[in-house]
Amino acid sequence: MIAVAALGVVGCSQNIYVRGVREPGVGRIGTITPIFVELAKDSENEDRDRAAAAKIEQVLTAKGFAVVPESEAAASLFFEYEMEDLVQRKYFQPIPGDSSGMKTVPAEGPFVHRLSVSVIRAKTNPTTDPPSTDVLWVGGAVLNATSIRSLEVIDILIVALFDHFPEDTGRTLRVPIHFRDPRAEDLRTDSD
Repeated sequence: MIAVAALGVVGCSQNIYVRGVREPGVGRIGTITPIFVELAKDSENEDRDRAAAAKIEQVLTAKGFAVVPESEAAASLFFEYEMEDLVQRKYFQPIPGDSSGMKTVPAEGPFVHRLSVSVIRAKTNPTTDPPSTDVLWVGGAVLNATSIRSLEVIDILIVALFDHFPEDTGRTLRVPIHFRDPRAEDLRTDSD
C-alpha cells in the first residue's frame, strides 16, 4: 500500500538520452574553470532562457564550478532548449448540444524535448577579441516522444545532462529519471 502511494507521488520514470563529448587536444574543463553562462542570441523566449540559465548556473555552482561574469570567464557555456510537437494535427469533432455541425479541434503530441550545451574557451578580451573556436565540451539531453508538454521538462534534462558534465560519456547513455526527481524539484522551487 505504501509503495503504491509512493509511486503516485514520484510518478513514472522518464528515459533521458544523454551524450557528452570532450574535444581532444583542447584542454579539460576543471572545477576551477570560471564559466560564464551565455543566453542564446535572438532567443524567442528570453524569460524561459533566463530562467534556464539561472538553473544551469545553480547546478554548476553545486558541482563546484565558479560561475562568473563574461569578463572573468575562462570558458563560455551556450545552451539551447527546444520542445517539438511531433504530430500537431487537427481533426473534426461534432458540436455537442442543440446545434449541429462540426468544429476543428487540435491534437497535440507526442513531444520531443532537447537541451544542447556547448562550452568554448573564452576570449581573452570579450570586447575586442574575435570569437573563440576552441570547443572544450559539447553535450545534449533528449526526452523522446513524451505526452508531457510542460516547460518543466527542462529541469530533468538539466539534472540528467549535468550529472555527466564535463565528462566524455563515450556513447549515448539512457538515464532514467522521475519528473518529480528531488534535484529537479529544487531547481523549480529555487526559480520561483
